[in-house]
Amino acid sequence: MDKNLWQTIGSLAIIGIVTAAINFIAHTRGYYIIAPEQHPSKKRSFPLSIIFLSFVIFFGVTLLLSPAISSLFTKLISSMKLHEVIPKNIILNSSHSIALFLAIFLIFIILTSHKKSSLNSTLKDYSYENCQPITMDALLGIITWLIAFPLVSFVSQFVELIVFTIFNDVGFQQNAIIYLKQMKGFPIALVFTTFTIVFLAPLSEELIFRGLLQTWFSKRMGRLKAIALTSIIFAAIHFSNSHGLGNISLLASLFTLSCYLGFIYERQRSLISPILLHATFNSISVIRVLVGG
Repeated sequence: MDKNLWQTIGSLAIIGIVTAAINFIAHTRGYYIIAPEQHPSKKRSFPLSIIFLSFVIFFGVTLLLSPAISSLFTKLISSMKLHEVIPKNIILNSSHSIALFLAIFLIFIILTSHKKSSLNSTLKDYSYENCQPITMDALLGIITWLIAFPLVSFVSQFVELIVFTIFNDVGFQQNAIIYLKQMKGFPIALVFTTFTIVFLAPLSEELIFRGLLQTWFSKRMGRLKAIALTSIIFAAIHFSNSHGLGNISLLASLFTLSCYLGFIYERQRSLISPILLHATFNSISVIRVLVGG
């Protein structure tokens, strides 16, 4: 083995020890204690048709409408002769932010119009004993980052090491990080992109994956299977051809993160917790890019 490989293994061992220590402390402090599971008849979930429509809107608006908005902006900027001042990447990223915001707005309208009580219990269930305040949901979501991050990092680097050992290639960057780096010289566009990564993405993804999909699965197969299945789907939708072999470590780490997102949602029965956990993960990534490059 060469020196770099030994350094990687040593770093991985340290992360593994830190991960074990942090999770042991979390376990002794009662972090992994969760209230008894509700009977399926007491769980409120939206019908599958509403969930399917929400997914169609989410992916349809972001994948189809975003290019249309981008095309419109491009024509407008060209007519104003600003195409040399405003790069195409800025238009694309800003269009994606607008499309994602519109998708969230439409999904909330559909959910509210169907049954507001179901939406309220999806966002925060006050019906169970020892229900904690929203402030605790938010705080625990942020604290969970300290527990989840070491394990997510360990899984990511461990899988990367295996893939590198077999294929001798794992290098990649997530598309969101690439977009963010492209915006560093354009303050207004950087604000749009950062807002999307830190706020809009966690809000939309946690609403449809944890709030809608996981709740529907949980009502029918129990929460552990629901968390696992939702996490598989959550990781799979982040697959990208541009990542190549990097998809293997990316999907493994996203599955691990998603399990924590699903767990904290079931533990608190509040969407605030996974949204804040998701947003904290994304915020740290943004800070690392903006500060460290």
